[in-house]
Amino acid sequence: MWNQREQLAADSGLRHPSASAAVAAAVATDHRLLDVLGERLAVGLAAICVVLDPSLVVLSGDVGCAGGAALASRIERAVRHIAP
Repeated sequence: MWNQREQLAADSGLRHPSASAAVAAAVATDHRLLDVLGERLAVGLAAICVVLDPSLVVLSGDVGCAGGAALASRIERAVRHIAP
């Protein structure tokens, strides 16, 4: 059974055995999946930042590492629009 990240990748046309593999493929091809995933992650992150006001947020895990700077920059841009 796929989780939501893997389903999102499949819906975007990237069929890989894991979410991290799909994100790595998206980074290699600058696929739209990065924009969609970045926006979705930014919604949750913005809610946390508004309440806790952290000075640093670290993306980790398989998907965060696979997305690297490409995903991080999209999340940062989306968070700025949601919670300036």
